[in-house]
Amino acid sequence: MLVRMMKNRAIKAFAKKLPKFLVVSWGSSDEYSPGQVNKAIAETGCNAAYVHYAYAMFCSEDRFNEVCNADYAELKGEIGDLCFGGNSSFSSSDFSVSTDSHSFGDSGYTD
Repeated sequence: MLVRMMKNRAIKAFAKKLPKFLVVSWGSSDEYSPGQVNKAIAETGCNAAYVHYAYAMFCSEDRFNEVCNADYAELKGEIGDLCFGGNSSFSSSDFSVSTDSHSFGDSGYTD
């Protein structure tokens, strides 16, 4: 239970903090490179232990597979459940739009 809580907290922090950093640093995009995501995590102080979720949130599946052995679709499903009311068909630009209103999809998460 503690692990799930820490994972969910990390995902929410990624969703809240990384889009602004990514957009300011590299412009608005539907996807970013793993290196850009790593830089964003380091600069925003997010928990790098869950970086594979950040890759699934902000990188294409091909780029994700270059750096992770995890199941991309499974991670996208978990993120979709937490941030978008079960919709796993999101792109990184959906987080940018969502963070402007401080809510994530229909999940009820607010900051």
